[in-house]
Amino acid sequence: MKVVWGEKDSYVKKEMGVEFAERNNLELTILPGLGYYPHLQGPKQTADELRAEIES
Repeated sequence: MKVVWGEKDSYVKKEMGVEFAERNNLELTILPGLGYYPHLQGPKQTADELRAEIES
């Protein structure tokens, strides 16, 4: 499993994503320039990250 987080998330700080990933020993990807809705703000970038995880 992988955690994908928007760098500019204004609702939930990215540090919380970092902590969640570390506590659960999960890989974390911070999507640069994206916020709380990465699937809407950068659909291709978000989909590419998710596909890469599924294919690995």
